[in-house]
Amino acid sequence: MRRGVNVYVLLVIAWVVAMGYFLLFHTGSSTSNPLRQSLDRYFSGSGKNNPQRHSLDQHFDGAKDRINSENLVHNGGENLVQNKDLVHNGDENIVHNSRVDSNDDLVHDNQDLVKVASAIAEKHGLVLFTLLNDAFYDLASSWLCNTERMASLHSKILVLTTDVDTGRRLKRRWPAITVVSMNVSAFTGALEYSRAGYVRLMVERTRCINRLVQAKVRMLLFEVDFVWLGDPLPEVLSHKDADVVGVGVYGRNHQLICGCFLLLNPTPATEKVWSRLTEQMEDLYKKVANSGSKTAVSEATNDQTFLSSLLNAKYGGVKVVYLPDDLFPEGKWYMEPKLRAANPNPLVIHNNWVIGNDVKIKRAKKFGHWFVSNDSTTSDVICNVTAVSNVLAKGPKPST
Repeated sequence: MRRGVNVYVLLVIAWVVAMGYFLLFHTGSSTSNPLRQSLDRYFSGSGKNNPQRHSLDQHFDGAKDRINSENLVHNGGENLVQNKDLVHNGDENIVHNSRVDSNDDLVHDNQDLVKVASAIAEKHGLVLFTLLNDAFYDLASSWLCNTERMASLHSKILVLTTDVDTGRRLKRRWPAITVVSMNVSAFTGALEYSRAGYVRLMVERTRCINRLVQAKVRMLLFEVDFVWLGDPLPEVLSHKDADVVGVGVYGRNHQLICGCFLLLNPTPATEKVWSRLTEQMEDLYKKVANSGSKTAVSEATNDQTFLSSLLNAKYGGVKVVYLPDDLFPEGKWYMEPKLRAANPNPLVIHNNWVIGNDVKIKRAKKFGHWFVSNDSTTSDVICNVTAVSNVLAKGPKPST
């Protein structure tokens, strides 16, 4: 009889493990879960000290913990994760009423990104938004060192990371910024420009920006492969009648806008443009969804090209302003001595026109535009305050 009971218990355990992965998604409370209720009824009167009951409880809770440890919520095919330590700015929690799992991570739906951004924009007038993955951690660290002294700038920043660990590292080192994290393994590692892996990341960024634009969040989209010799916000925000304010790609006579630095004002025209851009990027995604991450994708089909075509056509009645080239030069500034001689003190410089983060870092160091003084892989980032001071001293002086 005892042997028969043991065999029966083993069969029940196997059933628990199999069914647990389905039933545990129906509720966040183990006591209200239908599987747990079935066990309670079966062992009614035997008490929790029953060895068979204790064994089943362990298997049940183990399965629940394994599911919770994935930190994922499936909503419309998108996996977004938010950590309780990351989703705040200073001591003020921004996201409320989120479910907390057993690892104290806040699992959120798509609307939480909008809530976080809206709270920042409401407080500061706009949000500075960027998306990055683990491969951009060093560049992000240098840029955050570069801008740390700029009054209240970090409190306006919202960083969306593609993995939780990168988000935690950023938030721990720079507590004034706000960080939201995804958990998408396909977006990790170096993703080369104009390759399928990079394009898929840009599709995700376009989707996220569209949610913010449609929610009427005023935002400055920026990237971290920049050096700021001064605070560009006064110049950027001075163009009050524009829907979109941005930087032109070098040599294209303001016919191609850079997707690296864009002020998106919450206007009907901006909403129409970004909605259409998102549709175009979704179509592009279908073409590259099954391609290897290093598969080449034509530069004629990317977010920057699509957006430029919409702006040039004045889609939706959009009004666009291009920022002065002398104050906002691209990477050609590093490459051509004549450009540097003619414009020694720009406001911001984009470290582009080269491919690969290692190449960008090497060039930044050569020009005194690298602001991390230690190996960030072995310890928390230490900012090179001397390098920061030198650069800020060279920036354009405000007019009197």
